[in-house]
Amino acid sequence: MNNLSAQLVRPAKLSELPAILAWIAECADRQGFRTERIRQIEVAAEEALVNIMNYAYPAGDGSVEIRCTGTGPSSLILEFVDTGRPFDVLSVPDPDLAIALEDKEIGGLGVFLMKQLINHVEYRREGAANRLTFIIGETKHGAV
Repeated sequence: MNNLSAQLVRPAKLSELPAILAWIAECADRQGFRTERIRQIEVAAEEALVNIMNYAYPAGDGSVEIRCTGTGPSSLILEFVDTGRPFDVLSVPDPDLAIALEDKEIGGLGVFLMKQLINHVEYRREGAANRLTFIIGETKHGAV
């Protein structure tokens, strides 16, 4: 299991989302994650992918590359790579959860949820590429 290393490149289109999420779930399953944790990983991955698919390529078509690397039992690194416009998800401030729902601004909850579900999230821009990395363990303290 520790030697899992897989890569998938797909068009950055919402129609590709179900197949990509199924592939990610299979990677997590092969690493021995419990079903509940796999669902959490899928939710976080969906948020990352929808952001890429909706915002990375405003001028046209692009692709997204997903890398899945096993680092031990119930341990995984997922990396999302696109060559769209730069966007550091970690720069999105956490929402103020004390504000009434009707007073909240639209947006930001998905990124917050992603950060709550994943043990460690990193972003970096390398040349023309955005690299969003999830470092995932079996449990995430404070996960919703």
